[in-house]
Amino acid sequence: MARSMTAYGRAHAETDAGLFLIEIHSVNRKSLDININLPKELLMFDMPLRQRLGKEVRRGFVSVRVSREDGRTTLPMLPNMEMLKEL
Repeated sequence: MARSMTAYGRAHAETDAGLFLIEIHSVNRKSLDININLPKELLMFDMPLRQRLGKEVRRGFVSVRVSREDGRTTLPMLPNMEMLKEL
């Protein structure tokens, strides 16, 4: 079954760290191009998100934008899981 590569999705996510708006937009392209825009507090998730998207999407231009909706300017301290595993 053929699936369109052009799509737009928008959702709100309420977490312990606050309320976030997540928007994903994709258009048809021959190769895979991923653009991610995260709040600075979430930049540590940029590469894992790219890797996850790369496993699910084979081609196209995919744009992901995450923004804060609750006005908070900082997140609670998030643990660095890789560092914890090493310790």
